[in-house]
Amino acid sequence: MPGILILDDDPDVALAARLALRKLAAVAVRNEPRDLAAALDETAPDVLLLDMNFTPGASDGAAGLALLREVVARRDAPAVIVMTAYAEVELAVQALKGGAVDFITKPWANERLVACVQAALARRAPTPNSAAVGELLGDSAAMQSLRAQIAQVGASEASVLILGENGVGKELVARALHRASKRAAGPLLAVDMGSLPEALVESELFGHKRGSFTDARESRPGRFVAAAGGTLFLDEIGNLPLPQQAKLLAALE
Repeated sequence: MPGILILDDDPDVALAARLALRKLAAVAVRNEPRDLAAALDETAPDVLLLDMNFTPGASDGAAGLALLREVVARRDAPAVIVMTAYAEVELAVQALKGGAVDFITKPWANERLVACVQAALARRAPTPNSAAVGELLGDSAAMQSLRAQIAQVGASEASVLILGENGVGKELVARALHRASKRAAGPLLAVDMGSLPEALVESELFGHKRGSFTDARESRPGRFVAAAGGTLFLDEIGNLPLPQQAKLLAALE
């Protein structure tokens, strides 16, 4: 069974996250940053939900960013989703550049939290390509042609449509394109469109302002803003309802 570790110094917040996620995986909770390393060794989680501030009054995320660096340096590093009560674009971008796979702002909608963690767990699941560890293997004519296309397209500023059946390695190609691009130093943000509730798609992609709808208690940057200067990989884009595909097309154009 997959595992989730939650590190948040607010026991109430940690409990709320645990209750929301308990049907997805085994969930462990820690409240002290000093307990993180031991908890990672003990629970070997697939996903870590990491708070960004542990000092009363702090809002710069420095403590969380330091912990993030320690986690991603581990050989068995889990997928890290950072949590903060401060919806600052710069902090989210720093976390993504530092190796986080996603971010979520507090207070959250439970369906948003569940979708975020589900996507992270799905990417941790073994696939026929998992042994490649982000590299494209093989020396066949087809693979050589693919690498040549990646090198050519990666150097451009064009939006890229990657086609293929489930499990063939579309995300590996997206990562290779990112590494080959002028934006390689920026974040690579992957979004599983199939796991997003339809009602949250626009908010997730384009963000929202506080008070713009009933549950918008905090402003939140969208994925387009968070991935600025890097690459935004929209997985399973065909699962988007047609009206939202039209809005996405307008944004890309």
